[in-house]
Amino acid sequence: LMTNALLDDGAYLFLFGYDPDGFGVEHFNIIEGEALAAARRSQGRARDLRGRPVLLGRRAAESLGKGVGDSIRFESSAFRIVGVYETGDQFEDGAAVIPLEEAQSLALLSRHVSMVYVQLRDLADADALRARVERQYPELAVSTASEFADQQIMFDILDGVAMTVAGLAVVIGGVVMTNTLFMSILERTREIGLLRALGWRKRRVLALILGESLILSLLGGLLGIGLGVAAVLAVGRSSSWLGALGTHFTSGLLVRALVTVTLLGLVGGAYPAWRASRLLPLEALRYEGGSEGRASRLQLAQRVPGGMVIRAHWRRRMRTALALVGIGISIAAI
Repeated sequence: LMTNALLDDGAYLFLFGYDPDGFGVEHFNIIEGEALAAARRSQGRARDLRGRPVLLGRRAAESLGKGVGDSIRFESSAFRIVGVYETGDQFEDGAAVIPLEEAQSLALLSRHVSMVYVQLRDLADADALRARVERQYPELAVSTASEFADQQIMFDILDGVAMTVAGLAVVIGGVVMTNTLFMSILERTREIGLLRALGWRKRRVLALILGESLILSLLGGLLGIGLGVAAVLAVGRSSSWLGALGTHFTSGLLVRALVTVTLLGLVGGAYPAWRASRLLPLEALRYEGGSEGRASRLQLAQRVPGGMVIRAHWRRRMRTALALVGIGISIAAI
């Protein structure tokens, strides 16, 4: 039986109900603890009152911060985690497995099942069995194990497509940020020349532009994290079935987003920073475009922490906002 249950914190967790002694539960590879059948036998001997046994998928255990021996409540019913499993299927690894009768009780579906697994002595009988079942029960669909494997391959392909889209979004965000920095440098060519004339070394100019790039990318990353969390929560609340897929956010996912934006800032700002540091003071001061670069304004901006960065991008607020949104959407896609 496949169903979902509401946890105490308001989140949904997908549940699989299996016969603990059946062969169908064997594909849940126990990586910690023990199987349902062994747990029920030991529970019967020890009369453990801490809760009924449940297996938790590896991803679900990490998201909930639970392990073997911990308790968990589904719909106000107490369960005890007796094992953690892993199948390699992201959907299954983000769910839990409980005895069939417990799943039927939680779902209020006594004597109901979602599917029936049949093990054949001879695989050559599969087509004959399919034809007989579909003829006698037209409302049922029969699938073989290989067809289930094909469905899993399709899910893996969709997952790969999603990661490719996220990767393209990151590339686009990097291009937007690089373009923003290039335009900023062109407009401030005379300012950079004046800074060089006032004694700034190449590496200091390089650090200035890279700092701007990192600040932009980190601000865009924080915006993207907020957008991503809001989108996932909105999707999860729009449907109880989608909510059962899980709306938990791990620290590793947030760290991955911050690492991505940091690398994005360094890589996206490297070439503009190098170009800015290579500007010769005399040529930069002769540049006709961009701002006037008066010394009084530059000195005032230097006295304020981050003042030069704020001053430069405040003058082109719309362009900076578009860059932040581009980076934010990229991180939200991840």
